[in-house]
Amino acid sequence: MISQAREDPSTSDAIFHPAPSWLPFLYWEVVFAMLYETWFGRSYLSGLAGELGVSVGIVTLLTGLPWIGSIGQVLGAWWLSRAASAKRYAWTALAVGRSAWILALLLALVPAISKVQWMAWTAGIACFASICSSSGEVAWLAWMQGVVAANRRGLFFGVRQRFWVIGIIAANLLGSLLVGWRRGGPYTGYALLGVLAVFSGWISLGLLAFVPSSPRSSAVCFEKKEFLKPLRDPRFRVVLVLWPLLNGVVQIIGPFFPYFFTREVGVPMSRIALWIMVGNVGSLMTVGFLGARIDRTGNPLEVLRWMGLLLAVSPLLYVLPSKAAIFWIAPPEHFASGIANGGLKVAILSLLCGVTPEERNSLYFCVYTAFIGVFGALGTFAGGLLVKFFQATPALQIHGSGFRAFFVAGAALRALVVICGVWWAHRTLAHDGESCIE
Repeated sequence: MISQAREDPSTSDAIFHPAPSWLPFLYWEVVFAMLYETWFGRSYLSGLAGELGVSVGIVTLLTGLPWIGSIGQVLGAWWLSRAASAKRYAWTALAVGRSAWILALLLALVPAISKVQWMAWTAGIACFASICSSSGEVAWLAWMQGVVAANRRGLFFGVRQRFWVIGIIAANLLGSLLVGWRRGGPYTGYALLGVLAVFSGWISLGLLAFVPSSPRSSAVCFEKKEFLKPLRDPRFRVVLVLWPLLNGVVQIIGPFFPYFFTREVGVPMSRIALWIMVGNVGSLMTVGFLGARIDRTGNPLEVLRWMGLLLAVSPLLYVLPSKAAIFWIAPPEHFASGIANGGLKVAILSLLCGVTPEERNSLYFCVYTAFIGVFGALGTFAGGLLVKFFQATPALQIHGSGFRAFFVAGAALRALVVICGVWWAHRTLAHDGESCIE
């Protein structure tokens, strides 16, 4: 891929500056990083909780607390501005977070700890690891800005994104093969994935070690009071409200799908992993087309509206059919959801770049990420309370399932936020003279 890029006229400047020998390490590093993040991600933790038979409250903690880790972006930006080396800061933060999962694996071997206690401990470890990861990502971006030449950054991030998707697909393919392994105990497959996830995380760090340190200062120095400045920018507030709020309502029902499949429908996590992989393929196949449409029309809100509505409608497919029909409905639904999620991310990033001042973009991005984390956590916790409410209210159940009625309510809320949010964003940006929004 790199050799092809050197023949591209758009990258002719790079012909006279051969790619550094360490650049391929950054591509393969993200593959192992995705193995780690996927196997310790919310979907696998939710599916495991369903197979363990723990309560909805524990699932809520497992999937909600990691969102709080996004505050690590803000902390990382401030700490990084006072750090001597972006590489050292990023590597250390990522290493601490990934190593924390070793404690979760060791606790699973302690006979005196019950399933509920272990899951509660795991939720806390997931939150801590997320804080370290978010903090390290800020330093990683500052590090890459210093070591990747400006005339290579577009190619670099494009190729890295492909390896990122390959890593996720590989993680779910391997997960589907291993998670159902029962030799030595009913959850041997999950334990094996956990061990492999830790090793994958450290392989990723080992590859990062071959990348040189940034020759420039790690970041712009921020004062604490400056983190309030983005909140006073009316154009930035549109994105600061629209996407975190939509992410919040998506998380109301999103994390509970694997738990519903494993606990109530009886679908093994190995099958769910394949469904998740189908969703990733859907995103990979269409995200380029949707991004090109945004470039052609200059209107990211159009893509955001239709992809948001697609994501709102998809949960309704699990309401009326029988349990047996879910095995047929789930793959195309996951494919459609993958398309919607990919399109939403492209649309909101395009909108974000259009309303963010370049001279302070790292500060704005940190605040934006922190808001996403807060709303994601609030949405997940609200979803846990709503599940319990629907399960305890027979009049609100469909086919004897509180989950199915819960999905109806969640879908309606998603659609309401998309319709009202896009209308408000369109009106606000048009009023402020944002010419790229038609």
